[in-house]
Amino acid sequence: MNDLPHQSSSNQPSEVRTSDALSRLRGFRVYPDRARPLGNDLDRALKSLRLVSQSEQAGIEAWNTIVPDAIREQTDALGLDRGRLIVRVPSAAIRYKADTWLRSGGLGELQALARVPIRSVQMKIVAQNADPEGDRPRIEK
Repeated sequence: MNDLPHQSSSNQPSEVRTSDALSRLRGFRVYPDRARPLGNDLDRALKSLRLVSQSEQAGIEAWNTIVPDAIREQTDALGLDRGRLIVRVPSAAIRYKADTWLRSGGLGELQALARVPIRSVQMKIVAQNADPEGDRPRIEK
């Protein structure tokens, strides 16, 4: 029976070597992480969102409180982005008025009133096609 190559006695050590190699490889197997509860992660994310929401609300309230009526009626504070208050204005003329007010000490008053640090105010000119209240003129670009 030794004359057949598949039944030779020399194959047995190679089978032993193969099973040893497989067992060593199985020792390096990486198992996937187990599922973990998401409650703590969600709580942290919600807490962070609440802080962002509160700081944005404080900046918007400060803008609506301190800005002169002529400017406030035509602008909308949108929120905060990295310490910069973003304000929507309908035209370059209103932007000029708001910028003049900010440069004449309005920014300092705004920073003093706000409960969050405001480094600067960014004004975005956004054309208003229709006003739901109807008291502002229709502005288009």
